Amino acid sequence: MKKTSFLLFFCLSIINVFSQEIKKTSIYLSTGTVISGKLISATDENITFSFENGSRTLQRVRVLIAFNDYGRYLFVNNISNDIEKSKIEIDDFYHLQTSKLVNDIIFKAVPFEIISCKISYERDVVNYINSDGKPGSVNKDNVLAIIRKDGSHEIVRDIIEVAPVLGSNIDKFKEIITPAPVVVPPPVVVVVTPKPETIESKPTPPPILQEPLSSAPVVPSPAVVVTPKPETIELKPTTPPILQEPLTYGETTTKLSNAEKEEYSNQATDNVLTFKDYLNRIGDKGRSPSEKRQDIKDALELFTPEATIEVTSKSKIGSRKYPIAKYLTNLSNLNYSSIEITYANLRFVSELNQAADGNYYGIVRGEQTFKGMVNGVVKYGDVVDKNYKIKVESYNNIISGKKEVQWKVLLGDVSVSQ
Repeated sequence: MKKTSFLLFFCLSIINVFSQEIKKTSIYLSTGTVISGKLISATDENITFSFENGSRTLQRVRVLIAFNDYGRYLFVNNISNDIEKSKIEIDDFYHLQTSKLVNDIIFKAVPFEIISCKISYERDVVNYINSDGKPGSVNKDNVLAIIRKDGSHEIVRDIIEVAPVLGSNIDKFKEIITPAPVVVPPPVVVVVTPKPETIESKPTPPPILQEPLSSAPVVPSPAVVVTPKPETIELKPTTPPILQEPLTYGETTTKLSNAEKEEYSNQATDNVLTFKDYLNRIGDKGRSPSEKRQDIKDALELFTPEATIEVTSKSKIGSRKYPIAKYLTNLSNLNYSSIEITYANLRFVSELNQAADGNYYGIVRGEQTFKGMVNGVVKYGDVVDKNYKIKVESYNNIISGKKEVQWKVLLGDVSVSQ
């Protein structure tokens, strides 16, 4: 009887431990459903996970992202298709990423930013103190997600929008939450040179000359003075330091690796979607003029200074081109209470290639749907393919006193694809 009771207690304990472990993971599906379970493995087509009442296998495209109880996340598209490698990656997610966060993390939508901070107030506006001790705030409607230092998280926008952004910025997230290593300076060795002993030399008394026995006078020998020869020091010419010609802005022979090109390509499509968010905000009559001016200012930072945008209309033949600032100002004055711009099938139709100026250029195309609404009723709509010229521009940055070539992604001319 005792053995049976002990076995029953042991089994219940195992079940309880497993139950607690799987509650540490929130798995988000593309439908918006959240499942408390534990990821097990992945293939190129399916994701398998377990939960309290059993296990389940779903198509990979239906599973978006998982959060553990320590504020770390795992984007499903980043998991290897190889079943053995995927098990290792999933196991690391559960067993290596188990330290508490030092700060709260805010994922700002436009412009995208990961903010490490301490949240002081949170309602329609999130107030915070950043890692430099400076106060800041962001509207809650401009937040994608929040991960708090206690490990809890909140998805503010649609998970279909949030998950890919978090997934493409996982390395940046890990870099922000990883504390900087403490550099211990090497011990200072003080070499004490002993002071040479000073020996006091007393003057030698002159010898006492005795009167010679002979009567002949004694003629003393002339003193011989020896002048020491001065030491000759050979001076070698000093070799002047080699001065390197500083790099000018945009001048570089650096080439991007395939991994870097992929990273900047993903960032380029993210910039297009960020610009789309700005357009929807600028065309919203519910936003104040000062908010729209700030949105226009922020949107312009995504573009090269000379960029233009081409627009068409069902009511007018042909197309027109405007500078980006002029287009955004016109958009804010449209006679719609709100607009809705979305993109489908956003992809590179011309991959990033390096030009003679050292920068990289490519073209992103997407199917843009525009809806102009009055009180929620669509008054105008069209669908058109838009081409965004992409520029990955090199520039010099000084890090720890040294110049390093770095890159930034900018949007260029926006045209209508014929």
